[in-house]
Amino acid sequence: MEPESESEEKLTPREEFERREIDPRGVLEAVRPFVRRVAVLSVPLMNARVPVFAAALPMDVGMGPWLGGYVRGLASEGVSVENYVAHPPTLAALERILGYEFPIVGRGEDGAPVRFIRGKYVAGHNELQVSLVIKQRVEERRALAPEEIDALVRDGKVALAVIYYY
Repeated sequence: MEPESESEEKLTPREEFERREIDPRGVLEAVRPFVRRVAVLSVPLMNARVPVFAAALPMDVGMGPWLGGYVRGLASEGVSVENYVAHPPTLAALERILGYEFPIVGRGEDGAPVRFIRGKYVAGHNELQVSLVIKQRVEERRALAPEEIDALVRDGKVALAVIYYY
């Protein structure tokens, strides 16, 4: 048996666990049978109606098409997919990243199709939240223009966050 080198650090079981790379696709496939609603938001929001535990999974935008297929699959299985992104450029960017076009849910005052739910999202048990994460400080309450969002995506300053409430 080789002696342990001094440069090799001894990790506690917790440190070993925290350093492991976890593939979020495996986690999402494991919870798939339990998901009863998917909410799509422009930013991650922790807002629950009852005490719940939440697991947050960061995802690179490169995994967007896989996540879009996952959401499409849940929708085809009868799971409600609710889009709360009302800002058209943000919604368009999210749809491009996911490769998933959100369905029309109603008509606006002018009769134009609306593809987002009006109101506030409040999470419950067995719900999945998908949202954008912008890794750059943006002025509060300032909506980004389409070209700004695209530039942030190109520069790697946009990611996805998936939160599962259980």
